[in-house]
Amino acid sequence: MDREKLSEHFYRDEFACKGKNCCNGSSPVSRELIEGLEEFRSFLRDYIGFEVSVFIDSGFRCNKHNKEIVGAKYSAHQYGEGVDISTGVSISAMYECALKVEKFLNGGIGLYQNRLHLDIGKKRRWEDFE
Repeated sequence: MDREKLSEHFYRDEFACKGKNCCNGSSPVSRELIEGLEEFRSFLRDYIGFEVSVFIDSGFRCNKHNKEIVGAKYSAHQYGEGVDISTGVSISAMYECALKVEKFLNGGIGLYQNRLHLDIGKKRRWEDFE
């Protein structure tokens, strides 16, 4: 199977909706989001001193899936403009690097226990460590 490459490190199928019985894995994703993620990877590599993989825990979410997981009413995920990621690196290191990416500095950054939300929407910050 040929995977559609969106950038040097990311493929479209990584962003596919993970809902069940909904959109059959649609995966619209913003070019700006991908550019921001590549920049984030670079900052993270420089920050910790070695290359690290960025895992897409949640990319695009269709409306049905977003409702099922009780996502935000106008979640950036629904527009292919938001992503939840994990890296195996501390959340504080990921946060520091996200703040260096202009697209995310002016967008949304949310901190969770083992993952980080990034989006290119309006500027906001939050923490949810439950």
